[in-house]
Amino acid sequence: MSLKTVSLAERPDLKNRIGDLEGEAFPVYINAEPTWNDCFPGILETMPDLQLFFLDETTDELLAVVSQVAFTWDGTAAALPGYNDLLRNSLEEVKRGTHPNALCGIMAIIPEEHQGKGISQHIFTAVFGLIESRGFEHYLIPVRPTLKHLYPNFSTAEYLDWKTSHDKPFDPWIRSNMALSPTFLAIAHDSINVTASIAQWEEWCEMQFPVSGSFVIPGGHKLLQVNREGGTAYYGEDHVWYSYGMPNGGD
Repeated sequence: MSLKTVSLAERPDLKNRIGDLEGEAFPVYINAEPTWNDCFPGILETMPDLQLFFLDETTDELLAVVSQVAFTWDGTAAALPGYNDLLRNSLEEVKRGTHPNALCGIMAIIPEEHQGKGISQHIFTAVFGLIESRGFEHYLIPVRPTLKHLYPNFSTAEYLDWKTSHDKPFDPWIRSNMALSPTFLAIAHDSINVTASIAQWEEWCEMQFPVSGSFVIPGGHKLLQVNREGGTAYYGEDHVWYSYGMPNGGD
């Protein structure tokens, strides 16, 4: 398979195809998260050169998409924002006309039928090419582990300690990232968080929540916290911050 990489700046017609992959890759309540819906259109509009599409060179089939934002980072784990704050802060920096020093991946989707074909390596090659051309000092990703939804009753810290029989990281996406020898920075607890009415959660999850308590939900990395008396439910999802070695030898 021969791949070509284009940015949204080069192919604005691809913007409408992102939603198709989003719907397949994430639970509906993640796609409905208010901060994401408020910020993502602005990210596409103001940072089109940072949104990368990976296409079959022959058929133009969309094989993967990577969305990224730029922000200013002082190099310390303590200064890392949560996912929602990252989206808001990056747009604020664009409005202020600042020159951010860090590139950050916020979404990477490879459809299931194209996983295991080495596309992730094409992604990282293209990303590091972009970093080098733009002169970013840092590259970071708040990684969303692929299989955490199968083990929502374990903490993220526990899950990260799991290994395969070959002493590799248990999670496939974490394992792919480890091929680049990144530096672990921190777990961003409740990096994505969604509070909505119980009725809304029942619609999203196609379940009923008749009592207050902690519930396993489809696709959930953690348990849904239901408060019947208050009429709402809360979901918080962790991400794992990694930084990656730069092509020019930086952090």
